[in-house]
Amino acid sequence: MKSSENTLTLKTPRQHGQVAIAPEYHTLLSNMKQNQALLESSSMKVMDHSIAFWRRSCRKELNLLDHNSTWIITGHQAQFFHCGIIIKYLLANQLAKATSTTPINLVVDSDLPKDLTLRFTPKPSTPPLASSIPISNTTIPMECQSVPTASEFQQWIESLKKIGCPENIIESIQKASHQTFSLPELIMKVNHEFANSFGINWIDLPISALSETQAFYAMALDMILRAKEVTEYYNLALKNYRNTHNIHNRLQPLPDLAIENNSTFELPFWIFKKDQARSALFAKTTPEKLVLSNASTTELTFDIDKSISSTTLIDSFRKTLANAGIQLRPRAIALSFFARYFLSDLFIHGIGGGLYDQITDPFASQLYETTPPTFACCSATLYPSATILEDLQETKDQLQHLEYQQRDFRYNPQRYLSDSQQKKLSDIMHQRSTYIEQTKALKAQQAPAKQRKEIFDKIHQINTELFKHCHQNYSDLQNQLTATANSYTLLESYKNRELFFGQFGHEAIKRLKFN
Repeated sequence: MKSSENTLTLKTPRQHGQVAIAPEYHTLLSNMKQNQALLESSSMKVMDHSIAFWRRSCRKELNLLDHNSTWIITGHQAQFFHCGIIIKYLLANQLAKATSTTPINLVVDSDLPKDLTLRFTPKPSTPPLASSIPISNTTIPMECQSVPTASEFQQWIESLKKIGCPENIIESIQKASHQTFSLPELIMKVNHEFANSFGINWIDLPISALSETQAFYAMALDMILRAKEVTEYYNLALKNYRNTHNIHNRLQPLPDLAIENNSTFELPFWIFKKDQARSALFAKTTPEKLVLSNASTTELTFDIDKSISSTTLIDSFRKTLANAGIQLRPRAIALSFFARYFLSDLFIHGIGGGLYDQITDPFASQLYETTPPTFACCSATLYPSATILEDLQETKDQLQHLEYQQRDFRYNPQRYLSDSQQKKLSDIMHQRSTYIEQTKALKAQQAPAKQRKEIFDKIHQINTELFKHCHQNYSDLQNQLTATANSYTLLESYKNRELFFGQFGHEAIKRLKFN
């Protein structure tokens, strides 16, 4: 779908087993065919070549032509998937079966390691627990992260066992650790093993590999050479998005690209050298050369030779970066643009990605004067308990009632006296009633506050005296309140959408439906 359509109303599902999808499932295959026709006939040019040329070039270079004639693509960071993520892959699988292909997963290994936590519920009626893979450097991209040392890994496995992680999950992690050399591979192999057991398959395509294709360098160089336009259209799309959604924070949903001295422009790419922290890419261009920097340090100067063909210029640019040891990776908007225009016939976003593409679409439309291909969005929710929301609401109502009683004990202790206590304390209770009637009369007469306070203080003294006689009932209420509050806290912990999808089993995943 286009970002101007259903994405604005698609919200994260909250009910157990609920799936959110837009547009409707039955339209997706026809949307995909429309995208194929649109991109094949598009007049859009990147470095003097049509987008159809770059799509064929990219598929050939990635050597995936034997797998797919139709590319249904989704993607995510390398992390342990929860049900809101795996639903994208389930959708991609169902659509791929209708076209006799295998979906492709873009592993966003160019991101920093934001969330390496494995979340799970050890057994029914226990709160969800979590443990994170130990890493030593959180400032370098995932593609540069190696697996933990044998000692670190063993300590992590022992911590998982100690907090009750299901044995089949631990076995899968241990198996994957013997087959991989990088952290993204380790995590994705665990996701694969459980997904495959549920009948969900895909081909992994890391962003680090995608970013080494000639098509990617063509896009990057084209945007660098048009740095001023790119920055202006990008910031304009952000401005319009903020205005539409009444957002006043200029860092949301993304910060503007910076412009320095009206000559150096920030671009939607990362630049870094292996095992070093990544930085935003800045470019200063003249007709003869371009200068790339990371905002503070010049990393590369590249001469623009207009006498050679555009493909030769791209190859020269690619080789120059490689010789300097410089890695170039797309940021969110550039990545979505590349995936949807250069790769996919249908791209499947989560809800967050769909919202971002309300920026991608106007940005790309203005920069390349083109009609954006449509995309899909979906998400889902599974909780450890199917009745969690109902149980939570019932317990919340009980808790509120008990909290009301707790306050009422202080202001109306006579309600909590036994019949014998009320008979024994009838005189003081009658006196309390008299004072209350006096308070009402004084209020109606708008008597001075001091006079009304004197009566109120007498009522308060009587309440204090009466409260002493219902102390045991109050103590029982306190115990009940504590137990109910603990139950509510436990139930609230079950309302966790980010538990590892592998703990739910095949039947639970199968029940997730798109129509």
